[in-house]
Amino acid sequence: MKKFVTFIFFTLLACSKDAPIPDAVVPTPIVTFTLVVAASEGGIVSSAGGTYDERAAVSITATAADGYTFSSWEGSDSSEATLNLTMTGNLALTANFTQNAVDPSQYTLTVTAGDGGGVSNNGGTYDQGTEVTITATPNQGYEFVGWEGNDSNSSSLIINVNSNVTVQALFNQLSLNLLNSSDLLNSFYNENGGKNTFSSDQVLALESLIFAFEDLEAGNLDNAKNRIDNVFSKIPISDDNWYDISYGTSHCKSCSINIGSPVAYYGLRMLKQIIDLGNPEGLESLTMTVVVAKCAEVRRPTLSLSPETVNLSIKPEILANGGQILYASTALFRKWVQAITGGLKVNLKIYTLEQCTTVDYTDNGSTIVSYPDATSMIDAVPSDLAKETDFWWVIAPSGVPGDGSGYNRHFITGGMGGYGEGLPLFLSDDAWFTRKPEHMGNGTYHEIELKAYQPQWFQHEFMHHLYRNWGEFALEETGHQWFDRSTWPADFQGKWESDYYAESITKRLLNANPSLADKLTALNNEPVNFNNIEPSILVGQYEREPVQNGYHEVEIIMNNGALSWKNASGVSWSLEIINGELWTGSDCGYGVKKLLVYLDPSMEVKSVYFMGEAYIRVN
Repeated sequence: MKKFVTFIFFTLLACSKDAPIPDAVVPTPIVTFTLVVAASEGGIVSSAGGTYDERAAVSITATAADGYTFSSWEGSDSSEATLNLTMTGNLALTANFTQNAVDPSQYTLTVTAGDGGGVSNNGGTYDQGTEVTITATPNQGYEFVGWEGNDSNSSSLIINVNSNVTVQALFNQLSLNLLNSSDLLNSFYNENGGKNTFSSDQVLALESLIFAFEDLEAGNLDNAKNRIDNVFSKIPISDDNWYDISYGTSHCKSCSINIGSPVAYYGLRMLKQIIDLGNPEGLESLTMTVVVAKCAEVRRPTLSLSPETVNLSIKPEILANGGQILYASTALFRKWVQAITGGLKVNLKIYTLEQCTTVDYTDNGSTIVSYPDATSMIDAVPSDLAKETDFWWVIAPSGVPGDGSGYNRHFITGGMGGYGEGLPLFLSDDAWFTRKPEHMGNGTYHEIELKAYQPQWFQHEFMHHLYRNWGEFALEETGHQWFDRSTWPADFQGKWESDYYAESITKRLLNANPSLADKLTALNNEPVNFNNIEPSILVGQYEREPVQNGYHEVEIIMNNGALSWKNASGVSWSLEIINGELWTGSDCGYGVKKLLVYLDPSMEVKSVYFMGEAYIRVN
């Protein structure tokens, strides 16, 4: 048998023998070097070095700390603080610094204060043997407890400077609830030059306010009445002496304190009204909910009046001691509301937002108005608390830089708004309760000042709400009309703003129908949900009472299924139903706002609430 062998032929393809063969390409290696840079005590260097390519240009600068001077580079011959290097090898550098010469007969005294107080002297450089006296002063609500760096327990410390010395004053926070009225008054007097710096009438007015309210809280109505009768027998209501004892001591730009203007007068008139009404107590109550924003994105003016945006946190004093500042500031106001409503106790509840809010401002050339986004803050409150709330109050980080000085503008950060079905809404920033604005004194508030002044502010804002909701009495047909004495009703006899308030209550509002108690209690009926009601029921004429301009006369129109809001001044914007709720369109000059609609028993529209104000159906 023949064997067959299979051969496989490979054809090698090669270049022509005449083609040149290229040389092999060998890459040039990249050479790198390491630079290590360090600084001795007394300064820093601009870079710690690194790895650099050969011939790379590198610049290093040595900077001396206070009290030191750059002296040399270890690893270089240069005496310049800035080195410009060309990397040709590995290199290690150390910047050397020399401590400046100190007069051997002088030493440094460093004095600081811990939280809760201050010191009279922060120290400095003194000749050997100098005697320096330092006094530690606790803030209101704190006590001095000692010195870190010295064994003395005295708040006044004498130091003989024979070496470098560092001391810190230490303070402990007191529970303000443990301080009685006498302690608080003594603390207030001591912080303001002593009791003898106040006139006898100022002391009488202030102490009558503080102690009479303490009597009321303890249930001693007779004692409170005797105190109030005594002060008004010596300084009669509306007497010019009330003005005289206020001048130069409170509620003025150059004054250090603010205890009301006239001194304690608003609070005393409120107390008299409470006592005259018998300090009634009922079984029902009202809820005043304060919504505190822990942080905010704040748009505010700079001294050049250009805007800046900063992120701020709420002042810690606002929530300290369970919100003691808030309770102290509202205590007399809440007691007064209880009296004028026939006994509805006003319970203060504090709700702290977890999320931040926003604060913005407007500037008309003379006044800067700065307010938080109150609606969004309240909308974030849990529904169970919201449903039981009768009065709202919002507090956010202040949009006023410092105390507002240097702007040639008056800052307004507080006011009275409305929420939901016209519920009163107090607007404020945190600074209003922690420091005096520049037109009302200077420095931080003492609790005595909060008790003497803040009832005045709360009553003022609340009276706006009462006048607006009982417009039939025409007590505020133009803004703050009571500042013009000629506008007062003929049967009003007082002289000042607080007199007008007292007579408004006794001569008008106590006889109102519906009563103060009925109308101030939060309504239980829910606003309309348009998921099951036709929006066409909105069509009609509405008025905000009292009608003061064309913006208060409104017509809601429907055209081809589209709703719009048009007022008598010719301004209009669209309305939209979103998830069953009525909202303004983006063309609204006030921004996109939710409106609340309420029906009467016949299922007709009774009122529409826009920005907290009621527009009543009139046809």
